[in-house]
Amino acid sequence: MLERCFLFLDRIGPEGDLLIRRQGIPDWESFLAAQRVRGISKTRKLFYDRRLREAQGALADGDSHHFSARLPPKERWRLWEPFRRKAVFLDIETSEHYGDITVLGISDGERTRQLVKGADLDPSLLTEALEGASLLVTYNGEGYDLRVIERYHPGCLPAIGHLDLRFACQQAGFVGGLKAVERQLGIVRDPDLDLMVGEDAIYLWNAFLATRKADYLERLLAYNRADCENLLPIAERVCAMLAEKDAPAR
Repeated sequence: MLERCFLFLDRIGPEGDLLIRRQGIPDWESFLAAQRVRGISKTRKLFYDRRLREAQGALADGDSHHFSARLPPKERWRLWEPFRRKAVFLDIETSEHYGDITVLGISDGERTRQLVKGADLDPSLLTEALEGASLLVTYNGEGYDLRVIERYHPGCLPAIGHLDLRFACQQAGFVGGLKAVERQLGIVRDPDLDLMVGEDAIYLWNAFLATRKADYLERLLAYNRADCENLLPIAERVCAMLAEKDAPAR
C-alpha cells in the first residue's frame, strides 16, 4: 500500500510508478536495493533513494502529513492502513453554504464528541479534541469542511495527514455524496435520518434558534453523529478494496 507507492516522489506520476513496479521493484526496499532502475538516471536514483529513506523515517515516526502533502488526493487512501489506529473522523454542519459552523463532530471510532456554536465550539476545545490524532478523515473535507474550519477557526487544525474519502470512493467506483455512497456500500442509517440532507441541517439549526426547543438540536446532533461515525466503515471497506486492487499479481 503506502510502501508500494512511489507517487510522492518528485516527477513520478502514474506511468512512472507503474514502470518502476513492472521492473520487479514492488516497494521502497526493493528500489533502494536496486543498482539501476530503467528510465531513471543514476543521479536521480540517488535523489530518490534519499527521499525514500526520509519516507521510511516519516512512517516510523507516524508523520502522516509528510505523505499527505506529497500524494495527490486520490492516492491518500494509502494513508489509512499505517495511520488508522489514531485516525479521527470529522464532519461539520453550517448555518448556510460556507456559513459559520453550528456543529462540529469528531469521532475516534469509539466515542463521538460534538461541539456546538454558542455552547462549547471554542478554538481551544477544538484543538484539544484533535490532540494526539495521526490522521484526519472526512468526506469532501478537502473542498468544504476543512476550508470552513480554517476560515472561522484558523490554526486549530493539526499538521497531520488528511484522507478525504470522496476521492477514495471515486477511485473505487462509488459516486455521489456521503449518503449515496453509504447506500451503495449497504451502510444503513436510522430511518429517521436516512432522508435528511444538508439543507435539513440548516433548517434544524434555525428552528432551534427560533424556538429553543431541544428536539431540533437533538435531531441535528444525531444527523451530524451519523455523518461522523459512518466514515469509519466507509474507510475500512473502500480502502480494503483499493488495497486489494493495488496488490502485486501473484
